[in-house]
Amino acid sequence: MKSWEFQNYQCLRVKEFDLDSNNVEVLCLKTLLSLYLVLTIAFTQFFAAYFYSKGRTNYRKAFSVLLLCVSVYLFGYLMVINSSNLQEMMFWNQIQYMGLPFIAVLWLVVALLYTRTICTPGNRTVLLLFVIPVITFSCGLPIHGITFIIPVGK
Repeated sequence: MKSWEFQNYQCLRVKEFDLDSNNVEVLCLKTLLSLYLVLTIAFTQFFAAYFYSKGRTNYRKAFSVLLLCVSVYLFGYLMVINSSNLQEMMFWNQIQYMGLPFIAVLWLVVALLYTRTICTPGNRTVLLLFVIPVITFSCGLPIHGITFIIPVGK
């Protein structure tokens, strides 16, 4: 079995847990990770609202949008971890993907707006920076059918 086939097999395999000692440990770790992610999502939402309410400058507003994208990504990841079948995992992976393409560009915009050492980007520059994430986001929609390739056969 090739490495990519093994990884796909591991990602696609969902099994019910028996209550032996190994699976109880896995369930405890899964619960702790889920609790950590819920708290992280709550804090990112709080800080996004806080920075947006105090937003007299553009970098605070851009930072709050960045935090919103991060919280969408984390919520999707939390739901993928807690999904019980493949269809749910694929659905929540699409939700997770709604925030992912924009995080890097928003991070760059926040850094440029905050430091102002290189340049302060104008509206046109920011729109040009978002061209690639928008194309990536639109090509990754499930209507195209190119998001997930599940090998069939061996």
